[in-house]
Amino acid sequence: MEPPRQTTRAVNYARVSRLQYFNDAGDKLGSASDSIWYDTTSPTVDLADPANGSLIEQATLNSRGYIDVTFSDGGGIGLDVASIVDSGQEFTLSGTAASGVTVNRAPTLVPGTTSTYRYTFSGSFGTGSVSVSFAGGSFADNAGNANTAATETFSIPSLSLVVNPTVFPENAGSNAATATVTRQGPTTADLIVNLNSSDTNEPTVQPTVTIPAGQISATFAVGAVDDSEYSGTRGITITASAPNYAPGIANIQVTDDELPSLTASVNPTTFAENGGSNAATGTITRQGPTTSALDVNLTSSDTTQAAVMVPPTVKIRKRETRA
Repeated sequence: MEPPRQTTRAVNYARVSRLQYFNDAGDKLGSASDSIWYDTTSPTVDLADPANGSLIEQATLNSRGYIDVTFSDGGGIGLDVASIVDSGQEFTLSGTAASGVTVNRAPTLVPGTTSTYRYTFSGSFGTGSVSVSFAGGSFADNAGNANTAATETFSIPSLSLVVNPTVFPENAGSNAATATVTRQGPTTADLIVNLNSSDTNEPTVQPTVTIPAGQISATFAVGAVDDSEYSGTRGITITASAPNYAPGIANIQVTDDELPSLTASVNPTTFAENGGSNAATGTITRQGPTTSALDVNLTSSDTTQAAVMVPPTVKIRKRETRA
């Protein structure tokens, strides 16, 4: 028959001799050596959300307004909850991304958990790396063992986008400008960046660009689309985005290579010379900016017949295209 197996667990214990004997008058009669053993393993703490070493989107973190932390009792004798929920400071934040943030020192237990606590904050995180430094002795277990100091981190990454030149004509071709997208954050893996133009009928950008592992940036071409209509100078926004990254935005302008134009129409196009002062109706239409009124000069090629019936000018009013 196989002998019973024994398993052991390595823990830290302390030994105390406590037994002494006294009579009713308080005289010591003697003592005996006895040992009471208790766990001296320090409790620990870890970032829960965002987790240690993780990435979190700036907008997500700031909109929810909290950081979750999990406390653990290594010896299994329970945490001193009062030492956690009091007004003491369990941790501090450092890094430029956290410079505008103040953490509420009195956390609350996260529903559905036994030892994860939620710390709300005021202010807003920027982008970059955030260090969370847990102070030694800031909380304890039920045996009075205090935690040791520890530091964990999380990152709020971002993208930046630069386009050169920022102003170009619509007939500049498929390489009208060069754009560079740069990441602030980890570079250990490829990063696929999504690209978008606010006006898909004008400048063109490829759907994605990849920043290779070990690199912080990548370039791509911005193309111009020529058309036959006058639309003036257009302001356009190009956006670079990736999951958990604050987006990069660049504003550009595309100028028109067509000049503003006028068209004239007359209805009916044929009428008798005795048709009177309202023999036909003429319409002048402008293709171009409508931010101000436009005075249009009118002339006739036959000064002996129709010119007398055409006014010298007509005004197209502000924000209108025809008169």
